[in-house]
Formats: sequence, structure tokens, C-alpha cells
Amino acid sequence: MRKVCYIITTLLLTLLSCVDTMAMCDNPKKPLIHILSAEIRPSYNIPNHFYYRGDNPSGKRIDSTASLHLRYGFTFSGDTKLGKLFPTAYQGLGVAAYSFFAHDSLGTPIALYLYQGAEILSLKSWLTIGYEYNLGVSFGWKISPLGATRCNYMVGVAVPLVWHINNRCKITTAIDYTHFSNGDTAFSNHGANTIGARIGFSYSLSDRYDRPPGMDYLRGSEHIANQSFSERLTWDILLFGGWRADRFTANNGFFVINKPFVNGGMAISPLYHLNHYFSIGASLDTLIDSSLNIYDPVKDEDGRLVSYSTPSLWEQTTIGASLRGELQMAFLAVNLGAGVNLHSIGYDKVRLYMQFLLKGFITKNLYLCIGYRLNDTKYTHSVMYGIGTRF
Repeated sequence: MRKVCYIITTLLLTLLSCVDTMAMCDNPKKPLIHILSAEIRPSYNIPNHFYYRGDNPSGKRIDSTASLHLRYGFTFSGDTKLGKLFPTAYQGLGVAAYSFFAHDSLGTPIALYLYQGAEILSLKSWLTIGYEYNLGVSFGWKISPLGATRCNYMVGVAVPLVWHINNRCKITTAIDYTHFSNGDTAFSNHGANTIGARIGFSYSLSDRYDRPPGMDYLRGSEHIANQSFSERLTWDILLFGGWRADRFTANNGFFVINKPFVNGGMAISPLYHLNHYFSIGASLDTLIDSSLNIYDPVKDEDGRLVSYSTPSLWEQTTIGASLRGELQMAFLAVNLGAGVNLHSIGYDKVRLYMQFLLKGFITKNLYLCIGYRLNDTKYTHSVMYGIGTRF
């Protein structure tokens, strides 16, 4: 998990280091508008495990949490190309301290995360509604029946209601959902799920007054309005890899193998750009997973697993086709896919899968990617780390 933390932290810092080169600014002295903010988030922790319901060192029910967030963000100046295309989009880095009011049972995690959002609809001249997502890592968890790692992933989504006080100051309230888990890199992995509210205050270091485009997000954009079908069509080629722990049932026994099984694959995706925000398409997805269809477990006298057999490479390969949708905001894009495996065999045979990808564009045609794959739309598989190209 320490390697996981290094990879994600490097990805976040690399993306931020590239924004100046991507701003395409007419006034290069001020391509970015910097924003400082602070938030508090009281939340309900869903007690979906006996450990949360009182069977823990603290001896009490753990069903509430609170966190304090300090954040640095930026948006693109109206003098830049990206500022004109995405006038209300914002992104940045946040650091947070979480308390579950049970330090002996869960610890007091510290999180480092990337966030991105936008104001998408004006309700009043001073009131807007939008979206935001968070992705990062959290440190300082206690090892427990809930999780076997001290470092966990953090994923969150929110629907913010933004109150514009003046050209520099805003107050944000939101409904917020956050999930913590180790991504099946080790067992156990029950994680934590919180849902609650947030209230925050943000201050822009320079004046910015951009009216949210509202439902313009659903219309075509001027810079691609006259493009032909072929000009709106791009191709993404993504190479990715990752690792996971495995568990399987064989010979009338249930076995957990807490060692990293590597996996990797490639996705070839044509995408049609409806406008500069939304794209739809399809993808041919291949995956080679060294944990698939392992068999013949051998146990020692104490019942511990000491060896197993590995099938052929073809039996550990899946090939699928998926439908894709993508939301593009400045240099970040969220890609969602749902697909069917055309080739998947053995007792680990999987028909349906889903993928969630976050792409960070280093250049117009090159991006880094982190994502997650689910099997049969509900069973976790693994985290994906990749690099891709678009042409």
C-alpha cells in the first residue's frame, strides 16, 4: 500500500505541474485564478459490519464521523482557451483530518486528495448548483477486521449548492458521500462508507465573475459545431496494470491468498464528441489476470495454504466490449463504462463488468489514468493504473 500511495501522490502532483502548459493563455502572466478554501463535513458512518456495531476495542457503536478540510484550487482565467471552454470548472488538492470518535478502533486518518467540480446551473444570480468528486489516499487507519491496511483509497462525490457573496467569496453547502477501502489489495476489505453534509468557505485571490452557463452544457459548442463526424471522432488507446489479493473456493474450502496477483490489459476506445463536455463511444477491453482460475490448493497441518496451481494464459484472459460515456473538464476527464465479456472461461467466469476511470491529460494527446473495475456490476476486482494516448 505504500507503493500505492506513492503512485497516486505522484499522479496528483504531475497533473498539477502540467496545468500552465495546458492553459493556452492569451495573457501568460495570469493564466490561473487561485482559490483557498476550508470545509467541515459531519457525516453518518453506515454501520454495515459487526465491528461498527460495537464489537471493537472502543466497545461502542461507530456510526458518526467528522472531518476538517483545507484546500487549494484553481480555475482558468477568462483570457485562456480553457477558461472560455470551461468557465465554472475548478480543480485542486485537498488535505483532510477524519475522526470517527473511536481512535482505538479505527485510528484518526489523514487524507490527501484531488478534487474537481463545476457549477452547472444557476438557480439565482447569486445561487448555483453543481457537482464535485474527490479521489485520493488516506493514511493512519488501524488494522482491524474491517481492513488489513493502514493506507486506503478515498473516493467521494457531492452535489454542492454555492452561495456567491461577492466576486471573491463563496459559501458552499453540499450533500456528500465518501467511500474508503484498500481496493482489494489485501483482505479483509470492508472499508467505510459515510454520507452527510458539508459546509465550506472559499476565497479567490483575484476577482472572478463568470455566470454559470447553465443548460448550455447540453448544447453543442462553437468550436466543434461545424466539424464533420470524422473530425468529432477520436481514438483512445489505454495500457493499464495493477494488482490485487485473491480469495477462492475449492475442494470444499474457502481460501484467502494475501499476496499481490498482478494484472494488466489494454482498452481501445473510439469516442464521438457531442460537444466539448460530453463524449460517447465503445471500447474493446482485454485483461490478463494472474489470479483467475487458480486451483488445487494445498494446506499444511495447521490449515494454512502453502501452494496452488496456475492455469494457462488463455484461461486467465478476458476479452470484452463495453459502452462508454465521458465527461471532460479542462485537463481532467471522467470515463464510465459497462460491458460484456465475449471471452471468459473457468470457475472465475465473469459476464458483466464496469469500469470507472479518471484521466489526467499531460498534453492534448497523452494522459495518465487511475480507475477501478467491478465484476458483475457489484464485485470489486482491482484498481487500474495506466497511461494512454488520444488521436
